[in-house]
Amino acid sequence: MKVDYPWLNKAWRFLVDSEGKNRLSQAYLFKAQEKLGTETLIDKFALGLICEKEGLDACGICKNCALVNAKSFPDLKRIELSEKQNVIPVEAIRDLISFFSTKPAFGGRKIAIINPVENLNFFAANALLKIIEEPPEHSFFLLNWETPRPVPRTLTSRCTQISIPSPSRESSLRWLVSRGVNIEEFNEDDSLLAGSPVEILFQVQNKHPSLYILKDVFGDILTLSSGQKNIIKLSEKYQSINPITLLTSLELLCHTLSNIKFSHLPRKLFLSKTQNLNLQRLANNLDLTNVLEFNSYLLDIKSKCLTSDGIKCSDFIETLFFKLMVVLESEYNEK
Repeated sequence: MKVDYPWLNKAWRFLVDSEGKNRLSQAYLFKAQEKLGTETLIDKFALGLICEKEGLDACGICKNCALVNAKSFPDLKRIELSEKQNVIPVEAIRDLISFFSTKPAFGGRKIAIINPVENLNFFAANALLKIIEEPPEHSFFLLNWETPRPVPRTLTSRCTQISIPSPSRESSLRWLVSRGVNIEEFNEDDSLLAGSPVEILFQVQNKHPSLYILKDVFGDILTLSSGQKNIIKLSEKYQSINPITLLTSLELLCHTLSNIKFSHLPRKLFLSKTQNLNLQRLANNLDLTNVLEFNSYLLDIKSKCLTSDGIKCSDFIETLFFKLMVVLESEYNEK
C-alpha cells in the first residue's frame, strides 16, 4: 500500500497474505469510524483482483489495468450515491443482480464496489444480503463503511470485516506535515479544526466551509456565555447551513468540553493555544451533567435528520440555541 495513508498498511498486508494463501473471501466490509481514505484501499484491492499479473500488486500496464484506469472495464461495477440521492435504492442492487447474471468478459472475476454501504435503503440492504448469502461463482463484493452510521448486522455478519484503525493525534500531525501542511498555522489566534487527517487536509487545501463552521460556532458559544442573549439574531446566521454539519460541530464541542475537564483534548481536534484556553475557561464554568444532557438532545435531533428527509436548521435552530443558553447560564446562576 502507498504510504499516503500509512494507517491502511496493515489491512493491505492482510489482503495480500490472504491472496497468497488462497484464502480470499467473496465479500469484504471495510470498516472505519471516520473518513480515512478507505476508498483508496478498496480500489487498489479491486485492481489487484482484476490485473492479469499474479498477486494483488497490480502491474498498471496490462489490458485489464488499462481498462480499469479508463473506467471502462466491464467486470467492475460501482454502486455509489448520486448527487440527487441521500440513499442507494433497491433498483441499484437489482442492476447488480443483472450484472452478476452474466459471465466475466475478461478473466474469471466480477467485482462490485458499494460505497457507502450505510446508505443502502432497507430494501436495497435486504436485496444485497440475498446475493451475498449465495454469491455467484467468482464474484467479489467490496463494501465501504466509513462513518459511525449503522449497517444491518445480518449484512455485516456475512462479510469478512476489515477494521481500519484511527491514527493517533501525533500520527495525524506527522502525516499532515508530510503532506505539506504548516502545523504552525494551527497556533494562530483563532485556529480551530476538527476531523480525521484526511478531512483536515481537504479542508486546508480547499478552504472548505468546514474550515470555518466549527470556529464560528465556538465563537458564538463564547458570546452566549458572556451574556449575549439575542437568540433570534444568532439563529438566523445558521438557518441555511447543513443541519448535520452544525449538529456535528456542536456535538464535538460538547465532547471537547467534557474531556477537557480531565486535561485531555479529543484526538481529532487541532486548535491554537488561545482557543485551547478559551475552551478550558468555558469547561471550568460548566456543569458536566448539563453538557451531557445537551449533547443527548443534539444526538436526538441528528438521528431525526439522518432518518427523515427535508429537515432544515430553521426547523430547530431557535430551540437549540435557547437550550444551549440555559446550559451556559446554569452554572453561573448556581454560583
